[in-house]
Amino acid sequence: TFTTMACEIIETNRVSNNATYQRIKHASSSTKTDMIFGLFLPSTYEKSDMTPVLYWLSGLTCDDTNFAIKAGPAAFEEAEKQV
Repeated sequence: TFTTMACEIIETNRVSNNATYQRIKHASSSTKTDMIFGLFLPSTYEKSDMTPVLYWLSGLTCDDTNFAIKAGPAAFEEAEKQV
């Protein structure tokens, strides 16, 4: 069964080619803590569309910014090419 969760957008940044990268916080039922994940929305994204998006999840040894910082703009440019 799919359930929805309350989410809070804590940061929004424009990245390559007018795409958007958001940091989103939610309460995790597994860890019983707040967790943050990254969401890449391509420049072609429209709310009424079925546009693909990319989610970046963090592991135990990093946080949600790890991928965006280490991979940098090149990662967003490559993701934009994939949609």
